[in-house]
Amino acid sequence: MPTGRLEKWQILLTEFDFVYVTRTAMKTQALTNPLAENPIDDEYEPLETYFPDALINSIEEEIPHNDPIWKLYFDGAVNKNGVGIGAVLISPSGCHYPATARLRFFSTNNTTEYEACIMGLNMAINLDIHELLVLGDSNILIRQARGEWETRDIKLIPYKQCLEDLIKKFKSIEFRYIPRFHNKFVDALATLASMLPYQDREVRKLRSKEIASIKVQWKNRPVKESTWESEVDMQERYPHLFTDSGKLSKSKMQKVVKKQCRSDP
Repeated sequence: MPTGRLEKWQILLTEFDFVYVTRTAMKTQALTNPLAENPIDDEYEPLETYFPDALINSIEEEIPHNDPIWKLYFDGAVNKNGVGIGAVLISPSGCHYPATARLRFFSTNNTTEYEACIMGLNMAINLDIHELLVLGDSNILIRQARGEWETRDIKLIPYKQCLEDLIKKFKSIEFRYIPRFHNKFVDALATLASMLPYQDREVRKLRSKEIASIKVQWKNRPVKESTWESEVDMQERYPHLFTDSGKLSKSKMQKVVKKQCRSDP
């Protein structure tokens, strides 16, 4: 039974001798059966089934890490918890300068990417950087910054103008698209910022107590092995736990543990 616009057309066509019939779905088999029943032997050419690059999943441009130029990675995160942006500047010597922010206003995916990129460009300008390589996983922003795509969205036009004004302050700047899995560091910064609470009551608590900076430690060994650097160090500190042959005595260890348990309140 037609509805909506189809029903309107059906009413208008009743004036004429037209009969409206709802079109049924065309199965693929209806197209292949006539071809199979009427082969053309003379004009048939076999398909080339040899693919020399069948094992290649993707082709990417390798970004050298020893380039004598500053790099800027940026990304935004929009989820149910909120909106966050992240950017990191990497110097030619490899020093990282990260930054992140929580957006407390409505922002779409594309405007969030612009916010992150503009934040990173302002960081570069404050550090007096004149040559910059901008890397991001937002295809629309990268292509609009290059001038390959037009900016038609009303919400993005002010961002594009702001971006062009900042680009003029650099001696040399290049925008390059990278896949999302090459942008994990700033994605983590943006996601972390989006998780922060934004209610006024909770914000006042955070301002009064101040959030300490986060330091990431490198752990090369499990916690159970990090107490002692080696068995030799343990033998030097607790020689009474070892036998005359230099082996750790389990019975002596058990006595120490039992004694410690009894002394604890």
